[in-house]
Amino acid sequence: MGLRHAWIAALLLMVPAALAAHPPYSLVVDPAGNAYFSDLEAVWKLAPDGRLSLFRPAVAGKHVHELAAANGAIEGEQNEYDPATQTHRGAIWRRTLDGRETWVLAPTTTAPKGMGVPRDRAGNRYVAHWVDSRDRRTMLFRRSTDGRVALLYGPADEAARFSEALASSVGGMVFPADGSAILADGRALRRADAAGRVATIYEGPKEAALRGLALASDGRILAADSGRRAVFAVSLSGESDQVYASPPGWIATAAAQVRGKLLVLEANADPYDYVRRMRVVEAVSGGRRVVAEPWKGATKPTVKMEDRRRRGAAGLALPAAAAAIAAAAAVLAMARRRRAG
Repeated sequence: MGLRHAWIAALLLMVPAALAAHPPYSLVVDPAGNAYFSDLEAVWKLAPDGRLSLFRPAVAGKHVHELAAANGAIEGEQNEYDPATQTHRGAIWRRTLDGRETWVLAPTTTAPKGMGVPRDRAGNRYVAHWVDSRDRRTMLFRRSTDGRVALLYGPADEAARFSEALASSVGGMVFPADGSAILADGRALRRADAAGRVATIYEGPKEAALRGLALASDGRILAADSGRRAVFAVSLSGESDQVYASPPGWIATAAAQVRGKLLVLEANADPYDYVRRMRVVEAVSGGRRVVAEPWKGATKPTVKMEDRRRRGAAGLALPAAAAAIAAAAAVLAMARRRRAG
C-alpha cells in the first residue's frame, strides 16, 4: 500500500461508523413552496423556480439531521461529538425565513427530556430515542407546552432513567389532521392518537428502514425507506404503494409533495464521499430529474424550454462567438511562441 493510500485508510478509520451511516432525513416545505434540506452540515433552500440557495451556513463538526417548518421559520437540531471527552452536545435552532437565528435549546450535554424538533398542531414537541446503541427498543416522548413529559411508547423503567443528549429522533414524524402523531421506527410506522395511545399501522419487511416522513395530498404518509432505497405511500390503515425507487449509488432518506410534484432527498450510498453527500430529485414518469446538488453551490432559476426557444439562435451566438475568439487567440499565441523560438 502506497503512502497516499495508507493515509486515506488511516483517515477513514478515524471516522465513527455511526456518523457515516446516519444521513439527514428531513425535506420540509414552507407555505410558499420552498423546500429545505440539510447536506449534513449546511441547510439549503430550493425555490419553486428551481433556484438553490444557502439557508444556514455549515459549521464544521456540527451536524443537522432533522428539520421542521414552524410558523414562519425553520427549526433544526444540531449535534456534535467531542472525541476528547466522548460526549455529545445537542441543540435546537430556529431561523426565520429572512435569516435571523435564535436558540430554542442552546447546545447542551443534558437536554430536557422530551425536547425534540417535531411539533404537533397544539405545539407539543416529540422525540424518539433508543434505550442505547445496543438496546434498540424505542422510547417515544411527548413534551407539552407547559413542560410536562409523557412516555407514549417504550419501556417505562428505561425511560425513567434515560438521560437525553441529542434532540434528533430515530426517525421522522408527521402530524395528520386528525390530531395523531406518526413516527418512523425502524421498519414500522407507529401512530399515537390524541389521547396518547400508540398502535403500529404498518410494518415493512426485515430489510426496511423507514426514515423521513411527509404528508401526501391524498392523506397518505410518504415514507422514505433507506433499506429498500425507495419511497412508499402508506395509508392510515396500512396499505402501501411504492411511488419511487432510487437509482444505484443513492438512497432515499426523505420525501415531500410540493405543488403536485414528488421531491425526494437522497444520500450517497458511499458513506465516505464527503463531497456529494445529499441531493434532491423530482420523481418523473419512468425515473427522476435531479433538481439540487448542493456540492455545486447556489444556482440560478431554471430556464424554461420555451424561454430557450424564444432566445433562438441569437441567444446561442454570444457564447459561440466567445469560444471562437478564445480559440483564435490561443492559435495566435502559439504561432508567436514558435516564431520566438
